[in-house]
Amino acid sequence: MVWLCVFLRKKLLKHFNMNIIISGANGFIGGELLNALAMGQSNFRPIAIGRFNLKQTADFYIVDLEKKKSVENFIKDIQLKKIKIDVFVHCAALMADATNQYDIQLFNQNNLITEHVILIVKQLNIKNLINLSSIAVYPNIDGEYFENSIINTAKNGDCLYGLAKFNSEELFNYFLTIDAVSVINLRVSQVYGDRMRKDRTYKIMENEMKQSNQITVWSNGERVSNFVEIDYVLKTILHFINKPTTGLFNVGGENLSYKELAEKVKTSNNNVDAEIKLVNKGVISKVYINSDKLKKELSNPI
Repeated sequence: MVWLCVFLRKKLLKHFNMNIIISGANGFIGGELLNALAMGQSNFRPIAIGRFNLKQTADFYIVDLEKKKSVENFIKDIQLKKIKIDVFVHCAALMADATNQYDIQLFNQNNLITEHVILIVKQLNIKNLINLSSIAVYPNIDGEYFENSIINTAKNGDCLYGLAKFNSEELFNYFLTIDAVSVINLRVSQVYGDRMRKDRTYKIMENEMKQSNQITVWSNGERVSNFVEIDYVLKTILHFINKPTTGLFNVGGENLSYKELAEKVKTSNNNVDAEIKLVNKGVISKVYINSDKLKKELSNPI
């Protein structure tokens, strides 16, 4: 996190009193972004919104993005305080899990969130939206996926979540770019870091290793997916805070087999003696995410 503070001081000093809304501030990415902005630059004013105030900070608003009345109250509050919002970083979403994977309400609830984010952006005349989308828009079948690859969420176990994310990209572009809003859609791969959810692959492996000194890897470890560190995601968001533009980017890190991921977990935790137990069950898809477009963008000086 230290490098983020340095990055902010060097690159974002020219922005004085930049007011930045962060939705999903109780979540992994939103919470880490809130911490980075608060720590890195005193001239930033992160305005956090979430369902409950875990951070106990002055600029944390309890807002349920699924409920229009809650959203309207937030808008009125910001307007009454005459706060001009410069950037909206949209991290909030309801993710799929074993309990709601086939529940159409997951799709509907995420669409309500999208609808109400559009309302906030329009009513507060915000000109820069950074939307965190997902690689779940791509099918979970063998192949390399670029930003212009065909979308096929029905071939993904996170279909409803992925479809809602793709829907958000399209609706933000449709409703906001006509108002000259810079909309950046970031299709983020599987993010890992210390404060990530316990039901994510990296954390499941890490916890099993700590408990039993072994890591169970399904599909004989042959399955391939993309995994990205939280710091890289934050670096990407900070880049577009400072460089408003309109576009679409895959935000990926390493394309790893799940056996390679298990090895990475061992190395990161300084436990090379942990056993990797390969199990011949599960999905064996090899999904490669190409993020060359983003790498090229980040290599350009701001």
